[in-house]
Amino acid sequence: VLLATFAVFSASIAVGSLQATLERHLAQFDLSPMHIGMFFMLYGGSYALLNPFWGWMADKVSSKLVIMIGAFLLSLGFLLVGPVPGLGLKSSYSLCIVSVVIAGVGLGAQLVAAFSEAQRSAVSSGFPDNL
Repeated sequence: VLLATFAVFSASIAVGSLQATLERHLAQFDLSPMHIGMFFMLYGGSYALLNPFWGWMADKVSSKLVIMIGAFLLSLGFLLVGPVPGLGLKSSYSLCIVSVVIAGVGLGAQLVAAFSEAQRSAVSSGFPDNL
């Protein structure tokens, strides 16, 4: 339960921080409001697109492993969106696109597997499996 709680908490922080800072970061590329909005759609779309796959992986393989994969991808996306100084990368429009997609895929993996793990833990603790 602790891993699932931490995963949901950290993913919520990730969503909030990206929503608060992405628009200001993209201002350096002189994009139209529609193009900036497309970045947020990329984030949400890449999050949602692979959710069935992540759910299947969490059920068939290991929800804890999927949480860790998601955390890695989410972290990698956040490291690249800037990018972090010292990586030798310059901020570019295409790097922002790739990093937002990576972060969205990681967010989906982390949240889907965390909810699966929380439900599995609740049932193993004696709660009914009838919801």
